[in-house]
Amino acid sequence: MADTDTVGFGPAAVAALQSAIDGAKALDPLAPVTVVPPTNFAGLWLRRRLSREGGLANVRFMSLARLAEFLGATGVESPRSRPRTPAVAAEAVRQVLAADPGMFERVAAHPSTAESLVASFQELDEVAPGDLAALAAPGGRAAEIVRLYGEFRRSTAAYYSRPELFLAAVRATEHGAGIFRDIGHVVVYLPGRLAPSRAALVDALVRSRRGQVINASPVGAPVAGRILTTTDIDEEVRTVVSLILADLEQGCAADQIACYYPIEEIYQPLLTEQLRAAGVPFNAPGGTPLASTPPGRALLGLLALDPGSISRAALVGWLSAAPIRDGSRAVPLRTWSRISRDAGVAGGPPERWDVALGSYRQDQERRLLQARHDGRDGQADAIDRSLDSASQLGQFVAELAESLVPPAAPGWRAWTVWARSLLLHYLDQRDLQPPEVAIVDAVVAGLDDLAALDDLGGPAAVDPGAFQQAARQMLSRGTPPEFPFGHGVLVAPLRLAAGIGMESTYVLGAVEGVLPSTLREDPLLSDRDRARVPSLPLSRTRLDDLRKAYISALAETTASTLSYPVGNLRRGRAQLPSRWLLESASAHVGRRIDSEEFSRLHSEPWLLRSPSLSARLMDAHLPLIDDSEYELAAMRRSGPAAAIRESVTLGMEALREHHSPGLSRFDGNLAGLVSALGDSVASPTRLETYARCPFRYYLSSILRVAEFEEPEEVRSLSALDRGTIVHDTLDQFYKENAGRPPGPWSRADRERITAIALEHCARFEQLGRTGGPALWNIERSRLIADLVDYLDADAIRSEQLGTRFYGGEIAFGEPGGWP
Repeated sequence: MADTDTVGFGPAAVAALQSAIDGAKALDPLAPVTVVPPTNFAGLWLRRRLSREGGLANVRFMSLARLAEFLGATGVESPRSRPRTPAVAAEAVRQVLAADPGMFERVAAHPSTAESLVASFQELDEVAPGDLAALAAPGGRAAEIVRLYGEFRRSTAAYYSRPELFLAAVRATEHGAGIFRDIGHVVVYLPGRLAPSRAALVDALVRSRRGQVINASPVGAPVAGRILTTTDIDEEVRTVVSLILADLEQGCAADQIACYYPIEEIYQPLLTEQLRAAGVPFNAPGGTPLASTPPGRALLGLLALDPGSISRAALVGWLSAAPIRDGSRAVPLRTWSRISRDAGVAGGPPERWDVALGSYRQDQERRLLQARHDGRDGQADAIDRSLDSASQLGQFVAELAESLVPPAAPGWRAWTVWARSLLLHYLDQRDLQPPEVAIVDAVVAGLDDLAALDDLGGPAAVDPGAFQQAARQMLSRGTPPEFPFGHGVLVAPLRLAAGIGMESTYVLGAVEGVLPSTLREDPLLSDRDRARVPSLPLSRTRLDDLRKAYISALAETTASTLSYPVGNLRRGRAQLPSRWLLESASAHVGRRIDSEEFSRLHSEPWLLRSPSLSARLMDAHLPLIDDSEYELAAMRRSGPAAAIRESVTLGMEALREHHSPGLSRFDGNLAGLVSALGDSVASPTRLETYARCPFRYYLSSILRVAEFEEPEEVRSLSALDRGTIVHDTLDQFYKENAGRPPGPWSRADRERITAIALEHCARFEQLGRTGGPALWNIERSRLIADLVDYLDADAIRSEQLGTRFYGGEIAFGEPGGWP
């Protein structure tokens, strides 16, 4: 790249940028200047920094992509006047795979196949036609990808790609002098590695003397001023937040502190959660993927429901994933979940829900009459509320199934209108805060963008799978920032660190295999394939980019801290320190050390070890984060004999006694409560439970803790339910024949016990506790055959012994019962 000024990171780079701006304004202080920063966030930081030092006049900051749009949008060949959006690219790939998947036939319908091909095609956009032929020449997978890419380009011929926009900007730079009257002199600041089309634009700016480049290179090896080690990732985040609080107490402004991390899905939510709990203002560029937000989960949950067979597990999962409303009120999630479980609804069409809930209501109505008769008004009121909730649940499921029927009209526009109305109808927005409203708007806007897919070859026959895949891809976008840049601590991925200078910088996750990450080749285009084409980056290139961002993070700060979590509780294993962390540790020690020697270091002034939460709570130099930590610290510092909250004392006693070898009152030893039992009656079953396992008796009979089996987990009739059917059938049959003299049973008797058994079987069918029909038909026939065989065996025994049926379900210890 011609005419590139190379300086060191940090103040030297900022000074070079200020000098370039001053040079461009030497003849006219109001002459326009455009600065192209490495990221939008670096541009915002540079604007604030330069404005504080000397002020800015007629200086704009814009990304290289935005500059290309400004220069080349009018130069893209007509009729290709529309950009190829990610949604358009994803749908085009899906259509190409559907038409002729080639070697991808077995995985063509898998969403990750389309995602991987979209990423590969974006890279191939940078490859010249001759190089594409060289890439495909050896045949195999690379040739197949090049073939699919050709089909993809033909199907998206009406759209222009990002590289084509940059090449149009190159032509405008070379031939359109007038357009630079508003742009002025262009300073490309710390561009780093550029794709070929972007590099071509920068070269055109330099060649035409309309721009210059300021690059940076490290001066010596990067060294973190302080290294932190913690037990695990969660404690790492909490300790860093505690150190940030210490920075604030020492006078450092919140907007001069940055936290960088290598893994977004782990660190970003942990950091924002802990900073919010500590009351520290922050801004997190990029945000959470829309798919992980309540509106995103609500949309994906709706699209995953089958209108013809609504699964209970899917329904309850959707209701718990987002605030859902039923008309003008929030759905009673816990109540509906309990009722559907007790009704035995595993799923199915609305008719099956109606039958199961109807059976549940009949059972509850019988209990209601009994409760009213016995004068148990409180229980009767609770049953009455359950009846109302069961009716509301049935109506909700029926209306939901009707709403879930997709539109009959073809095309994406009809589907997006349907999905948008469905989301807004069921999502409860009454108590949303402004940031949450912005997320809803982003999801709705993303749905509206999908309507433009009709322009990709006319309205297409959209199926639920394709629409769900497109919606999931759309929801991979990040949420709008909760706070603007400059509002508090910056929480961002390490790759965005270039060009941002701070007073205090924290780099988390310095673990080998994470920072830097393990080298992984692209599964579609290997490094061997890529080596034949100069414009395709190798897998090593991504690590080089991250290394430059890491160097920038340490160089452009006054105080830097590199943190290393020793353990990963999520994976249950220990972790080694990063080679980049050992690089800093070796610089402090004055010689090269390995991970084993690093683990033996303890009293170094630059090393901060936090061996546990308890140790951090006792460290007077580290501020506490929230109220819970203040309470824990007070308990820890006051000693074990201190008077602690009664509930905590009882909890600690329960843990100690439960893990002791003796039989304590927390394991079922009720010796101290015998007098409190009075004349209460214990059934033989409860006594047997106590004899077998006192702790189980304690849970079930004292604490009333019950284990529930979810209806969708039932695969066949359980042994307990089978015994209940046999017991109830024999009890009813023998009570109908009480006093009958000994002798063989008639055919009518056999038909009667069969009819009784079928009635009880039908009851368990309605409760959804018999499993699938195939196994249940076999089990039911076997059960009835066993009952008939029992009658024959009982008749023989009765004749031999001269016995007859006297009574069933005789109560022991109850008035009127047996002694």
